[in-house]
Amino acid sequence: MAVYFDFKVQPVYAGINSCMRWHNTHQLLAVATFSQTHGGSVNIYYDEGESLAEGTFQRSFPAMSLAWHPTKKILAIGWENGEILIWTEGEQVSQDLPGTHKAPVNVLEWGSSGSRLVSADSNGTVGVWKIDNRGRTGGSPQFKHDLDQDLTQIVFKPPPASDPGPDISQLAKAAVSGDESALDMFSWKKGKNNMKMQAGAVGDSNAFFVGGTKGGVFYVNDAGKVAPSFEADGPVERLLYYNDRNVLVTITNNLMMSQHTVSPEGSTKEIQKVKLSGKIDEPVFNWAGSGIVATATGETVIRMWDLANDDNYVLSIDGQVGYDPSETINCVAYCPEKETLAAGTSNGNMVTWKYSTTPVTSGKKPEGEELWMIQPPARLDGIITQIMWGSNKHLLAVNTVENVFILSQHVMSSHFNNQISVVQTGPCQLTIDNFSGGSVSHQELRTDIQVKGVYTTQEHIAVWNEKKLVVYELSSDSSLIKAAGNFNTESTVACVHQQNVYAIENGKVQVHTFQVKIINVIFSHL
Repeated sequence: MAVYFDFKVQPVYAGINSCMRWHNTHQLLAVATFSQTHGGSVNIYYDEGESLAEGTFQRSFPAMSLAWHPTKKILAIGWENGEILIWTEGEQVSQDLPGTHKAPVNVLEWGSSGSRLVSADSNGTVGVWKIDNRGRTGGSPQFKHDLDQDLTQIVFKPPPASDPGPDISQLAKAAVSGDESALDMFSWKKGKNNMKMQAGAVGDSNAFFVGGTKGGVFYVNDAGKVAPSFEADGPVERLLYYNDRNVLVTITNNLMMSQHTVSPEGSTKEIQKVKLSGKIDEPVFNWAGSGIVATATGETVIRMWDLANDDNYVLSIDGQVGYDPSETINCVAYCPEKETLAAGTSNGNMVTWKYSTTPVTSGKKPEGEELWMIQPPARLDGIITQIMWGSNKHLLAVNTVENVFILSQHVMSSHFNNQISVVQTGPCQLTIDNFSGGSVSHQELRTDIQVKGVYTTQEHIAVWNEKKLVVYELSSDSSLIKAAGNFNTESTVACVHQQNVYAIENGKVQVHTFQVKIINVIFSHL
C-alpha cells in the first residue's frame, strides 16, 4: 500500500492563497498570496515546501494568474494592475512586459514549445508575446486584440499529427543489406548539409481559442489573426480540447456543455449540447482521462461525463468510511501518469480514486464507476479549495486558503525480524507487534518524522526520512517505547546491530552510534 506524506509550504508572507501552479517537469510550485498587511506576493517552493531564495515577488496588489514555461524554469505572473512579470532562473533581474494591459491579467498560457506566451485581461485585451530561451521579449507583443469582454479561458489547439515517415531501424537494415532505395532515402534525409534525421517529430502550434464572460469564443491562428467562433449559452467557465477527436469542449457557468469539431484551419461546428447536473456555485471541470470530464460542484459526488461513449456516472463519498454525511467535494484533478483522480473536500479530506480495468466480478468487464477504486483518504487541516498535480514526480498541491500543502505518495514501510513486526500505517504512524513468548503484544508509535524506511531488532527500531534517522528503544515485552537517539543523514538504507546503526550514504557504509558519532567506515566505494 501507499501513503501520502504532506509538507506544508513555508510562506515568506502569510495571507490568503488565491492560486497556484506546478511546473510540468521541475519540482517547483508557484503560489500567489495576498494580505492587507503585505499586499500581493508570489513565492516559488521546492517539493518539500521550502521557499526558493530568489523566488519571491511582491506588489501592493494581488497576482491574478501564473504560468510556467513547458520545459524551462521561467515563470510568468499576471498582476491586478495589468503588469506581467517574467522570472527566469539565474537571471539577476526579472522582466516586466510593457503596458499592453490596463486591467487585471486573468489568464496566462504558454504555447506547446514555449516560444509564445498569451495573456488576456478583464477588459478583453489579448496579447501574444514571442519569448526567447532566456524568457526575453522583443519589447512589444507580436499581436494584440481587443475582444470587448472579460476573458476567462484560453486553450491551445494542438499541433497536427506529424508524418511519422519510414521506420528508421528497418530503413537502416535495408540500407546495410544493399537496398538502393533505402540508401537513397538516407541520402535524402541527410541532405547536403549533413543534417540529422528526425522521425516523427511533433510540430508546434501557436493557435488557440479564448472565451469570455459574454459567452464569446474566438479563434486566433498561428499568424495572429482573430475570428469569432461561436457564442456559448452563458459566461465561459471552462474550455477543454479533446485531442483524440479534435473537439473543443465549452462549459458555461450555468452548466451548459457544448462540443464543437475543429477543422485544421480552426473553424468550428457544433455536434452536441447538453445541460449538466449539479450546483452552479464555483464549479470545477477537468479531464479525468481521454474524453472523460470530471465535475465538482459542491456535492457529495463527482459527476463523470464520458464523451467518447456518450455516458455519465458519479463517484461518491456518501456512505464511505471516514467521511461526514454533510461533507462536500470542492475541487477535482487527475494525474494520467498515476491514473489517479483526486478530490478535496469541505472537511479537509483528500480523497483519491484509482482507475482500474480489472474485473470486480469474474467475467464481467467493469464499466462507469466500477472502473474507479476509492482509496483511503489523506487528512489535512482546513477546507480544501484547490488541488493540482504537477512536476516530474507527480506531486499533489493542496490549497486550504490559509495554507498550501504538497503531498507526495510513498510505499508504506515495514520490517519483520526476531518475532517483531513493524508496519507503517500513516506518514508518522507505526504499529508494533511482538509475537515472542507465545502471546502477541501490540503497540502504536507516532514518530517525529514522516517515515520513509524502518528497521527493527528485538531491542530497537530505527526510522528515517532521508534527512534524519531516529532510534527508539523497546522494552523486553515491547510494552514501553522511548527515544534512544537521532542524527542527521541522507541515507535511504539503514540497519541496526547491537548499539550501532549502519547507514549507506554518499557511496559509503557508515557506522554510527545512536548519538550521531561515526565510529567506522566499512566501504569507501560501492
